[in-house]
Amino acid sequence: MAIATRSAILRIMHRGPFTIELKSEEIELIDSIQFNPHALKGKVQTDANGELVSQLLNSFIDRDAIPLERIKYFTEPEYNLSEPRKSRRDAFMQKSGNFETMIRHLDFLKYLHYFIHGANLPPKILTSFSDAVKECGQITSGDIAPLSSSARQLVRSYNLEPRLCADEFYKLCLDLNLHHMDAASIRTSIKQIRKKS
Repeated sequence: MAIATRSAILRIMHRGPFTIELKSEEIELIDSIQFNPHALKGKVQTDANGELVSQLLNSFIDRDAIPLERIKYFTEPEYNLSEPRKSRRDAFMQKSGNFETMIRHLDFLKYLHYFIHGANLPPKILTSFSDAVKECGQITSGDIAPLSSSARQLVRSYNLEPRLCADEFYKLCLDLNLHHMDAASIRTSIKQIRKKS
């Protein structure tokens, strides 16, 4: 499945190898949440969806369920590669004004999806790239170029849109315990791919 649009990314909701452990009540909430913001019609549906999101996220917070690197992706400025002087959370809060308004906003759904499932890439890519990282053992600076090549080859093989999937590979690298600067190098390498016309 080629990732071509942001809405296509949001539709992939299967439980994958990087999905966090979920309690039964959290699974019920996830099944009730509409993750595609375009499918919500009007204020009533949007508000109801936002209430479910709030319940789910607060459950995650209460038990520290979200992996630290995924939290850093949202809260740390240096993980926001497009605007490193401000974290994604800070930028969001500047617009929304407070935490509850932020997490109920439709644009927050993509972050919630990431907190739950990790990088949104086809399962075979998750497995192939994870295997390539494991084969390196302890990651050193000399491993980044070969891993970048592996990532670029996977992008081409699955006909993914480099501009859209580069950040997903960055997220995957974080889940695989690469340093965020090494993950950023791999992301940059993917973004430099020129699509054949």
